[in-house]
Amino acid sequence: MKQPGTRLKRRSFADTGESGPWPDSVSPLLRRLYAARGATVIEQAQPRLAQLLPPDTLSGLDAATALLADAIAAGSHIVVVGDFDCDGATACAVGVRGLRLLGARRVSHAVPNRMVHGYGLSPALVEEIALLQPDVLVTVDHGIACHAGITAAKARGADAVLVDTAGRLHTKSNLMAELEKMKRTAAKVIPGAPHDILLVLDATTGQNGLAQARQFTQAVGVTGIVLTKLDGTAKGGIVVAIARTLGLPIRYLGVGEQADDLLDFDPEAYVASLFD
Repeated sequence: MKQPGTRLKRRSFADTGESGPWPDSVSPLLRRLYAARGATVIEQAQPRLAQLLPPDTLSGLDAATALLADAIAAGSHIVVVGDFDCDGATACAVGVRGLRLLGARRVSHAVPNRMVHGYGLSPALVEEIALLQPDVLVTVDHGIACHAGITAAKARGADAVLVDTAGRLHTKSNLMAELEKMKRTAAKVIPGAPHDILLVLDATTGQNGLAQARQFTQAVGVTGIVLTKLDGTAKGGIVVAIARTLGLPIRYLGVGEQADDLLDFDPEAYVASLFD
Protein backbone atom coordinates (compact mmCIF):
# COMPACT_ATOMS: atom_id res chain seq x y z
CA MET A 1 0.00 0.00 0.00
CA LYS A 2 1.37 3.39 -0.97
CA GLN A 3 2.21 5.56 2.03
CA PRO A 4 0.84 9.14 2.26
CA GLY A 5 3.21 11.62 0.73
CA THR A 6 5.08 9.04 -1.35
CA ARG A 7 5.12 9.17 -5.10
CA LEU A 8 5.87 6.49 -7.66
CA LYS A 9 8.06 7.75 -10.45
CA ARG A 10 8.41 5.90 -13.73
CA ARG A 11 11.90 5.57 -15.14
CA SER A 12 12.69 7.82 -18.06
CA PHE A 13 13.58 6.58 -21.53
CA ALA A 14 17.18 7.58 -20.90
CA ASP A 15 17.31 5.33 -17.82
CA THR A 16 15.98 2.26 -19.60
CA GLY A 17 17.60 2.57 -23.01
CA GLU A 18 14.22 2.75 -24.72
CA SER A 19 15.23 5.71 -26.82
CA GLY A 20 17.60 3.63 -28.94
CA PRO A 21 17.25 3.22 -32.71
CA TRP A 22 13.99 1.27 -32.61
CA PRO A 23 11.82 0.98 -35.73
CA ASP A 24 8.49 2.79 -35.57
CA SER A 25 6.76 -0.61 -35.72
CA VAL A 26 8.02 -1.45 -32.21
CA SER A 27 5.64 0.00 -29.65
CA PRO A 28 6.95 1.98 -26.65
CA LEU A 29 5.71 -0.77 -24.35
CA LEU A 30 7.76 -3.42 -26.15
CA ARG A 31 10.75 -1.11 -26.16
CA ARG A 32 10.47 -0.81 -22.39
CA LEU A 33 10.22 -4.59 -21.99
CA TYR A 34 13.18 -5.21 -24.30
CA ALA A 35 15.25 -2.55 -22.56
CA ALA A 36 14.49 -4.06 -19.15
CA ARG A 37 16.08 -7.28 -20.43
CA GLY A 38 19.16 -5.50 -21.75
CA ALA A 39 18.15 -5.23 -25.42
CA THR A 40 18.74 -1.74 -26.80
CA VAL A 41 18.59 -2.44 -30.54
CA ILE A 42 16.15 -4.50 -32.62
CA GLU A 43 18.78 -7.11 -33.52
CA GLN A 44 19.05 -8.11 -29.85
CA ALA A 45 15.29 -8.57 -29.60
CA GLN A 46 14.84 -10.71 -32.70
CA PRO A 47 14.59 -14.48 -32.09
CA ARG A 48 17.43 -16.66 -33.30
CA LEU A 49 15.46 -18.89 -35.63
CA ALA A 50 18.51 -20.92 -36.58
CA GLN A 51 18.55 -22.35 -33.04
CA LEU A 52 14.95 -23.55 -33.15
CA LEU A 53 13.93 -27.04 -34.23
CA PRO A 54 12.31 -27.24 -37.67
CA PRO A 55 8.53 -27.73 -37.43
CA ASP A 56 8.62 -31.12 -39.18
CA THR A 57 10.60 -32.59 -36.26
CA LEU A 58 7.88 -31.80 -33.74
CA SER A 59 5.64 -34.85 -33.48
CA GLY A 60 1.93 -34.16 -33.17
CA LEU A 61 2.24 -30.69 -34.67
CA ASP A 62 -0.13 -31.43 -37.57
CA ALA A 63 -2.81 -32.79 -35.25
CA ALA A 64 -2.44 -29.84 -32.90
CA THR A 65 -2.67 -27.22 -35.64
CA ALA A 66 -5.66 -29.01 -37.18
CA LEU A 67 -7.40 -28.96 -33.80
CA LEU A 68 -6.79 -25.22 -33.44
CA ALA A 69 -7.86 -24.54 -37.02
CA ASP A 70 -11.14 -26.37 -36.43
CA ALA A 71 -11.66 -24.51 -33.15
CA ILE A 72 -11.08 -21.15 -34.83
CA ALA A 73 -13.43 -21.99 -37.69
CA ALA A 74 -16.14 -23.11 -35.26
CA GLY A 75 -15.80 -20.05 -33.04
CA SER A 76 -14.86 -22.23 -30.08
CA HIS A 77 -13.62 -20.72 -26.84
CA ILE A 78 -9.84 -21.18 -26.63
CA VAL A 79 -8.04 -20.65 -23.31
CA VAL A 80 -4.25 -20.26 -23.32
CA VAL A 81 -2.54 -21.12 -20.03
CA GLY A 82 0.90 -19.59 -19.52
CA ASP A 83 3.53 -20.21 -16.90
CA PHE A 84 4.02 -18.03 -13.82
CA ASP A 85 7.27 -16.34 -14.86
CA CYS A 86 7.87 -13.46 -17.27
CA ASP A 87 8.82 -15.68 -20.21
CA GLY A 88 5.78 -17.88 -19.74
CA ALA A 89 3.52 -14.85 -19.39
CA THR A 90 5.03 -13.32 -22.53
CA ALA A 91 4.55 -16.56 -24.46
CA CYS A 92 0.95 -16.66 -23.26
CA ALA A 93 0.36 -13.12 -24.54
CA VAL A 94 1.98 -13.97 -27.89
CA GLY A 95 -0.21 -17.07 -28.18
CA VAL A 96 -3.39 -15.13 -27.49
CA ARG A 97 -2.42 -12.41 -29.95
CA GLY A 98 -1.45 -14.95 -32.61
CA LEU A 99 -4.74 -16.83 -32.32
CA ARG A 100 -6.68 -13.60 -32.66
CA LEU A 101 -4.70 -12.62 -35.74
CA LEU A 102 -5.58 -16.03 -37.21
CA GLY A 103 -9.26 -15.22 -36.77
CA ALA A 104 -10.11 -16.69 -33.37
CA ARG A 105 -13.00 -14.70 -31.94
CA ARG A 106 -13.12 -16.18 -28.44
CA VAL A 107 -9.70 -16.35 -26.82
CA SER A 108 -9.00 -16.07 -23.10
CA HIS A 109 -5.86 -16.57 -21.05
CA ALA A 110 -4.80 -17.64 -17.57
CA VAL A 111 -1.40 -17.24 -15.93
CA PRO A 112 -1.11 -19.15 -12.63
CA ASN A 113 0.05 -17.53 -9.42
CA ARG A 114 2.44 -19.96 -7.74
CA MET A 115 1.50 -18.71 -4.27
CA VAL A 116 -2.15 -19.52 -4.97
CA HIS A 117 -2.19 -22.28 -7.58
CA GLY A 118 1.11 -24.06 -7.08
CA TYR A 119 3.09 -25.10 -10.15
CA GLY A 120 1.76 -26.06 -13.56
CA LEU A 121 -1.80 -27.09 -14.33
CA SER A 122 -2.74 -27.66 -10.68
CA PRO A 123 -6.22 -28.62 -9.42
CA ALA A 124 -6.69 -25.10 -8.04
CA LEU A 125 -5.94 -23.57 -11.43
CA VAL A 126 -8.13 -26.10 -13.24
CA GLU A 127 -11.08 -25.08 -11.05
CA GLU A 128 -10.61 -21.43 -12.00
CA ILE A 129 -10.18 -22.23 -15.70
CA ALA A 130 -13.35 -24.34 -15.63
CA LEU A 131 -15.31 -21.19 -14.83
CA LEU A 132 -14.24 -19.84 -18.23
CA GLN A 133 -15.91 -22.85 -19.89
CA PRO A 134 -13.17 -23.47 -22.49
CA ASP A 135 -13.73 -25.64 -25.54
CA VAL A 136 -9.98 -25.93 -26.19
CA LEU A 137 -7.20 -25.61 -23.62
CA VAL A 138 -3.68 -24.73 -24.80
CA THR A 139 -1.02 -25.33 -22.15
CA VAL A 140 2.45 -26.70 -21.46
CA ASP A 141 2.73 -28.88 -18.38
CA HIS A 142 5.47 -31.34 -17.41
CA GLY A 143 2.97 -33.89 -16.15
CA ILE A 144 1.05 -33.79 -19.43
CA ALA A 145 4.27 -34.05 -21.44
CA CYS A 146 5.42 -37.00 -19.33
CA HIS A 147 2.10 -38.80 -19.78
CA ALA A 148 2.06 -38.20 -23.55
CA GLY A 149 5.65 -39.36 -24.00
CA ILE A 150 5.26 -42.57 -22.01
CA THR A 151 1.91 -43.36 -23.64
CA ALA A 152 3.41 -42.92 -27.12
CA ALA A 153 6.42 -45.08 -26.26
CA LYS A 154 4.16 -47.80 -24.84
CA ALA A 155 2.00 -47.79 -27.97
CA ARG A 156 5.10 -48.20 -30.15
CA GLY A 157 6.44 -51.10 -28.10
CA ALA A 158 9.52 -49.26 -26.82
CA ASP A 159 11.59 -51.16 -24.27
CA ALA A 160 12.63 -48.07 -22.32
CA VAL A 161 11.64 -44.44 -21.92
CA LEU A 162 13.97 -41.77 -20.55
CA VAL A 163 12.24 -38.74 -19.03
CA ASP A 164 14.35 -35.62 -18.46
CA THR A 165 12.69 -33.69 -15.65
CA ALA A 166 14.86 -30.57 -16.18
CA GLY A 167 16.98 -28.95 -13.49
CA ARG A 168 15.18 -27.87 -10.34
CA LEU A 169 16.12 -26.59 -6.90
CA HIS A 170 15.47 -28.98 -4.03
CA THR A 171 14.49 -26.01 -1.86
CA LYS A 172 11.55 -25.05 -4.09
CA SER A 173 8.57 -27.00 -2.79
CA ASN A 174 6.48 -26.29 -5.89
CA LEU A 175 9.13 -27.72 -8.21
CA MET A 176 9.50 -30.79 -6.01
CA ALA A 177 5.72 -31.23 -6.02
CA GLU A 178 5.80 -31.16 -9.81
CA LEU A 179 8.47 -33.86 -9.79
CA GLU A 180 6.31 -36.04 -7.55
CA LYS A 181 3.44 -35.48 -9.95
CA MET A 182 5.54 -36.73 -12.86
CA LYS A 183 6.34 -39.89 -10.93
CA ARG A 184 2.65 -40.50 -10.24
CA THR A 185 1.87 -39.82 -13.89
CA ALA A 186 4.36 -42.44 -15.07
CA ALA A 187 2.86 -45.00 -12.70
CA LYS A 188 -0.62 -44.40 -14.09
CA VAL A 189 0.52 -45.31 -17.60
CA ILE A 190 2.85 -48.19 -16.67
CA PRO A 191 2.31 -49.84 -13.27
CA GLY A 192 5.49 -49.77 -11.23
CA ALA A 193 7.08 -47.00 -13.28
CA PRO A 194 9.44 -45.28 -13.08
CA HIS A 195 11.67 -48.29 -12.57
CA ASP A 196 14.88 -46.29 -12.16
CA ILE A 197 15.28 -42.71 -10.91
CA LEU A 198 18.72 -41.21 -11.42
CA LEU A 199 19.83 -37.98 -9.77
CA VAL A 200 22.32 -36.06 -11.91
CA LEU A 201 24.81 -34.09 -9.81
CA ASP A 202 27.46 -31.65 -10.95
CA ALA A 203 30.97 -32.56 -9.78
CA THR A 204 31.42 -28.95 -8.66
CA THR A 205 28.62 -29.38 -6.11
CA GLY A 206 29.93 -29.13 -2.58
CA GLN A 207 28.40 -30.14 0.76
CA ASN A 208 25.02 -28.95 -0.53
CA GLY A 209 24.96 -32.07 -2.70
CA LEU A 210 24.11 -34.26 0.28
CA ALA A 211 21.09 -32.10 1.11
CA GLN A 212 20.00 -32.22 -2.52
CA ALA A 213 20.28 -35.99 -2.68
CA ARG A 214 18.39 -36.41 0.58
CA GLN A 215 15.53 -34.16 -0.53
CA PHE A 216 15.16 -35.77 -3.95
CA THR A 217 15.32 -39.26 -2.44
CA GLN A 218 12.58 -38.41 0.06
CA ALA A 219 10.43 -36.91 -2.71
CA VAL A 220 10.69 -39.49 -5.47
CA GLY A 221 12.89 -42.34 -4.29
CA VAL A 222 16.20 -41.85 -6.11
CA THR A 223 17.81 -45.18 -7.08
CA GLY A 224 21.21 -44.00 -8.29
CA ILE A 225 23.60 -41.12 -8.89
CA VAL A 226 25.07 -39.77 -12.12
CA LEU A 227 28.11 -37.55 -11.51
CA THR A 228 28.88 -35.15 -14.36
CA LYS A 229 31.46 -32.53 -15.37
CA LEU A 230 34.41 -34.61 -14.30
CA ASP A 231 36.33 -33.36 -17.32
CA GLY A 232 37.28 -30.26 -15.32
CA THR A 233 39.23 -29.85 -12.11
CA ALA A 234 36.35 -30.84 -9.81
CA LYS A 235 36.46 -34.34 -8.31
CA GLY A 236 32.90 -34.59 -7.01
CA GLY A 237 33.98 -36.08 -3.68
CA ILE A 238 30.58 -35.34 -2.16
CA VAL A 239 29.17 -38.45 -3.87
CA VAL A 240 31.20 -40.57 -1.45
CA ALA A 241 29.26 -39.05 1.44
CA ILE A 242 25.99 -39.45 -0.47
CA ALA A 243 26.65 -43.11 -1.23
CA ARG A 244 27.63 -43.80 2.36
CA THR A 245 24.85 -41.80 4.05
CA LEU A 246 21.92 -42.61 1.78
CA GLY A 247 23.07 -45.95 0.41
CA LEU A 248 22.73 -44.78 -3.19
CA PRO A 249 24.94 -46.39 -5.83
CA ILE A 250 26.95 -44.23 -8.23
CA ARG A 251 25.88 -45.46 -11.64
CA TYR A 252 27.55 -43.28 -14.28
CA LEU A 253 30.23 -40.63 -14.67
CA GLY A 254 30.10 -37.79 -17.19
CA VAL A 255 33.50 -36.74 -18.52
CA GLY A 256 32.42 -34.58 -21.48
CA GLU A 257 29.56 -33.55 -23.72
CA GLN A 258 29.58 -36.38 -26.27
CA ALA A 259 27.52 -39.58 -26.13
CA ASP A 260 30.62 -41.68 -25.47
CA ASP A 261 31.56 -39.48 -22.50
CA LEU A 262 28.99 -41.08 -20.18
CA LEU A 263 30.91 -43.94 -18.53
CA ASP A 264 29.99 -46.77 -16.23
CA PHE A 265 31.16 -46.03 -12.71
CA ASP A 266 34.43 -47.80 -11.81
CA PRO A 267 34.96 -47.47 -8.02
CA GLU A 268 38.68 -48.23 -8.05
CA ALA A 269 39.43 -45.84 -10.92
CA TYR A 270 37.36 -43.11 -9.31
CA VAL A 271 39.02 -43.42 -5.89
CA ALA A 272 42.44 -43.33 -7.56
CA SER A 273 41.47 -40.13 -9.40
CA LEU A 274 40.67 -38.42 -6.09
CA PHE A 275 44.36 -38.63 -5.13
CA ASP A 276 45.82 -37.61 -8.49
